[in-house]
Amino acid sequence: MSEEQLQKGQRNLEIDMLTIVPHSGKGKDFQPFYTEMRIFESIFSPTLTADIVIRDPENLIEDMPIVGGETVHIKLRTTTFPDDPGAVIARSFQISAITQRTLDNDRQQIYTLKLVPPEFLRDTSVKLGKAFPGVDGDPNTAEIASKIFNDYMALEPRFIPEGEENKVVIMGTPHSSSINYISNFWSPIQNINYICQKIQAADVTGSDYFFFESNKGYYITSLQHMIKEGLEGGFFEEYHYTPPSLEYKPRQDGNYNSPQLPTDMSRINELDIPRTLNIAEGNITGYLASNIQAYDMFNKKFKNFTLDMEEDFENYITTDKHLPVPKGLPKHFTAKTSTKILNSYGWNRTDQSQGINEDALKTHFSSDAVRAQYINSFNDYQFLISVPGRTDIEVGRSINFIYPKAQTKGTEEDYQEDEKLSGLYVVTEIKHRINPVDYSMTLRIVKNGVGKSLGGIDNG
Repeated sequence: MSEEQLQKGQRNLEIDMLTIVPHSGKGKDFQPFYTEMRIFESIFSPTLTADIVIRDPENLIEDMPIVGGETVHIKLRTTTFPDDPGAVIARSFQISAITQRTLDNDRQQIYTLKLVPPEFLRDTSVKLGKAFPGVDGDPNTAEIASKIFNDYMALEPRFIPEGEENKVVIMGTPHSSSINYISNFWSPIQNINYICQKIQAADVTGSDYFFFESNKGYYITSLQHMIKEGLEGGFFEEYHYTPPSLEYKPRQDGNYNSPQLPTDMSRINELDIPRTLNIAEGNITGYLASNIQAYDMFNKKFKNFTLDMEEDFENYITTDKHLPVPKGLPKHFTAKTSTKILNSYGWNRTDQSQGINEDALKTHFSSDAVRAQYINSFNDYQFLISVPGRTDIEVGRSINFIYPKAQTKGTEEDYQEDEKLSGLYVVTEIKHRINPVDYSMTLRIVKNGVGKSLGGIDNG
């Protein structure tokens, strides 16, 4: 992509579609009327959310009319990118609210359309009161989650590329976990979120699954699978933070799975570091150490399980090989205690009940604590970076983030990267911000391993 091409029109974006389809069914192009569009995606949110600021000189809000529930089709494409599913943002929404409505003058109104996916709007009105997987159903967690999505969430109207289906991508299948449970009038999303807390993948340790929608589709996957894809499949992109006094460096040689764009497209325009480390909170939340006390009502057995982040670190897939905290920190498993009452028969398969499979039973009563321990490891080492927008990115991708090493003012040493803070990061949130002259993104990137030891006391 040439610099000349990027200066065309909206600089780095083509809006191929921005259409509102009212209840009458006749769509209208709203591109001439929008002043700003914002799309938010997060691996910790089950669906996208969006809003569009409209400047309406034709009183469309009354004449169409726009009253809520209308479908909005959005298709965005970075200039010169091909019209391929992986290179564009093509999603459908429905109008859930109209806010900030003002009369700019006697002929023009300004208002904001709040948008949610059609799956979310239906989820708010559907409650499931039944057993899963049901009679003769497959109790594997992947099969139950897939069935709930297909039966209750895969809806039209939807912006779907030709030949594609509205489906959910589930990683780590077939899962090693199976469950039987009763949905107590939960919505489809509540059911899938419950299942995510119980999933044990076939290829990674732990219970760190999330259900979310990126700008490309729906996923049920774990943080470890996201990191694993980055470690094995390569980085999506490299982003340098270069202070104004230093020369900006282009992307280094390496394993990348996105096209190399002009250097300005990977420049970090703003950087914020909300948090690097909080040891006190690590003790309070049970991140550093915790335990779970459980009583199995079926077997009449009392069980105990302890966790220690320093000892358990190597059990998980992490962004780098070194502990994100110093060794030997003061901690004790009693700092955070959880209790659980279990019925082993209802939690897993018959052959895992009655104490026949102790490992499986242990997994079930410890899954919540293991999940919390791993997820809490992403509370530290967070960066917010503002970069030029591009439509081939999505949450869950791994980037190579280069942070400069602090140097004494006036030093003549060349640019050096910080070995601890630089390296693989997972993109957990993206805020897309689009207006008629620019497209930018704010990425929240996190890591749970560092590139250089933080030292401390070796208890071994």
